[in-house]
Amino acid sequence: MHERERHQRAFEVFDGAIAVPEAERGAFVTQACGGDADLEKDVLSLLKHHVPESKYENAPWQPEEPKDLTGAMVDRYRVLGLEGRGGMAVVWKAEDHVLGRKVAIKFLLPVYARQALPRRRFLREARAASSLAHPGIATVYDVGEHEGEPYIAMQFVEGRTVRQRLKEQPYAPAEAVRVALHTARVLQHAHAEGIIHRDVSPSNIMVTNDGAIIVLDFGIALRTSDSRLSRTGDLMGTMGYMAPEVLTGSSATAQSDIYSLGVVLYQMLTRYVPFHGTQSGPDGRVPDLLPEPVSRIVPGVPKEVDVVLEKALARDIAARYTSAKKFAEDLEGLLRVASLPHYPRVASRPPKPRQVGGTSARIRGMLSRLTGKSRPPSQPLAQPQVRPPGESPGGDPPPDVDFLT
Repeated sequence: MHERERHQRAFEVFDGAIAVPEAERGAFVTQACGGDADLEKDVLSLLKHHVPESKYENAPWQPEEPKDLTGAMVDRYRVLGLEGRGGMAVVWKAEDHVLGRKVAIKFLLPVYARQALPRRRFLREARAASSLAHPGIATVYDVGEHEGEPYIAMQFVEGRTVRQRLKEQPYAPAEAVRVALHTARVLQHAHAEGIIHRDVSPSNIMVTNDGAIIVLDFGIALRTSDSRLSRTGDLMGTMGYMAPEVLTGSSATAQSDIYSLGVVLYQMLTRYVPFHGTQSGPDGRVPDLLPEPVSRIVPGVPKEVDVVLEKALARDIAARYTSAKKFAEDLEGLLRVASLPHYPRVASRPPKPRQVGGTSARIRGMLSRLTGKSRPPSQPLAQPQVRPPGESPGGDPPPDVDFLT
């Protein structure tokens, strides 16, 4: 494996590793690396570097640290300080001296700023985000170069990602469904504009301090009209959140984003990914299993939630929600009709996935209960009245700046 490819693969395995409990990361990394000792060293190095509580020893390779820009002028922006960093990029808080507003300045990490492909994807993020006019997507103000390195200047969002929140405390079921609902609405807008996100994960969903939901990082977004970017076999996304069809080499679709959001919702409700502890191959694939219903392991969660999640997480794409709009409608139905607890609940144990079986009749029965009448499974739930983002109890995301990938 070429060194650059190995580093990219290391970040993919790293993203999957931090989604499982600390005690299980070593086994996860060993399995995901499939006997590649150099790859395993790189992943353990990333864990040591990015996860302060990690017990792993440093490996020889370390990503080069970005230059400290605090106090520097980046064109018209004065850098105020480091806001956060992720696997491929770093974000600085800055002030626009012309308009007098706070902005976020995003740079690639040095190792990627020198490579053509990451630079192209970086600029693709700016184009994709700037083409989407939606309050749930951070506004792109400007793009440019500073000392030969590209940057994106965008709306500064104060809050924390879903990942950061999960490290601190569990979500109340009602709050988790609300976050998923507004994320689905953002994806609905992006899909309508022909853009697939391809990396819906807890790191890329932020809840602002006033409760609004912002979807971050369109760096690997795909325009469905651009065949050059939709090659099969091009594995993109965060391990543990990628849809089965993507892991088997098919191109990502809108339904792939829906699956990823289903994983995030399951994790918000339980603090576990749905296939936690399941043996998988080096490519991240797991057997044909269904996630254990959340109602079995989280007290107070109604079975209607299980039905919606089962449809979002269907391994057969034909059984999955056909659009983010339909997914959002059923999430709204849960908020309207299901008795969702408004206080955090803790899973009694890790989930235990089960074998795939015939469940269509049960799904039809459960979905009909959400509206009080029988309806085909493809028919959306009645539109309920949903509180605006700021009215939900308990805020979401403030800063582990996973706005970086």
